[in-house]
Amino acid sequence: MLVGGSLAAVLLLGGVYFVWLKPEPPPPPLVVRPKPPVVPPVVAGTPASMAGKMVDKAQTTAAKAAAAIDDSDGLLEKRTPGPAPIKAAVPPPEKMATTTAPIAPGISATNTNVMVAPEASPAFRVWASNARIVSVAPGRIPPRAVINSRAVDAGQIIDDALGVYFDSVDADKKTIIFRDKSGAKVSIKY
Repeated sequence: MLVGGSLAAVLLLGGVYFVWLKPEPPPPPLVVRPKPPVVPPVVAGTPASMAGKMVDKAQTTAAKAAAAIDDSDGLLEKRTPGPAPIKAAVPPPEKMATTTAPIAPGISATNTNVMVAPEASPAFRVWASNARIVSVAPGRIPPRAVINSRAVDAGQIIDDALGVYFDSVDADKKTIIFRDKSGAKVSIKY
């Protein structure tokens, strides 16, 4: 019986080995599919040859360099990036008004030398009241002031949206005068 029990145990262990510990079949081989070559799109007007590409790149670089050079004085000085250039404002002509006053019965005098200044818009008044004036140099020609962290000379535009520019300085009254594109004036103390 000992022999029969040993044989049964060996068969049982062999069955367990083949059922649970059976080696898995090898995985199927990987199939590698080659990718189609990437062809860059051909844009009309771009060269296809290497020499054509080099010429195109040289022309593009030369155009960029020409745009970065200011030749207004003939010395070919390179511009430095910075804030947008300040435009000089041209004040609009003041409107003339005609006044007629009777001097005597049948005689009247007409005067056309009366200047009429337009009234400042509310947006212009708000802008002027919120302007930060850091310093003013009234003795300079033209007067200069630092307004809203920007140094401006008289006649230069300060706010493009409203068309506000620095008009002048009244040193006696210690006021700075602004004008807008309509010709309206606003003065504030500094």
